[in-house]
Amino acid sequence: MQKIVVWLGLLMVLVACVSAPIQVQSQHFGITVAVSASGIGTRPITVTLTSIDKIPITDATVTVTTVMTQHGMLGVPLPLMAHPDGTYTSDALDLNMAGEWQLQLHIVQGTVNDTIAIPVVVK
Repeated sequence: MQKIVVWLGLLMVLVACVSAPIQVQSQHFGITVAVSASGIGTRPITVTLTSIDKIPITDATVTVTTVMTQHGMLGVPLPLMAHPDGTYTSDALDLNMAGEWQLQLHIVQGTVNDTIAIPVVVK
């Protein structure tokens, strides 16, 4: 019984450390961003793109730039790797300070060019 309680406690800690995916709509895309807001440092990011009709978009170029305006911090644009299921990923998103960040996504697909800011609070 004690082992079950310990495992449940660990599971609750892990679930608390995972942020829910953020879903937004730009003018041209449905966008879902999955990134952990727990702790400072480098972490993975996954961006899922769909058309307005919910069809996965696999031929875009996606970059993300981290911005912390209150401290004048601007990261280097990070290109995300495209996958056949419409996801774009990197393991190198650097949020190196606790506080309010913006993830500025720049998405290019053919002649379509969208930029959208996603707020993230790192704890």
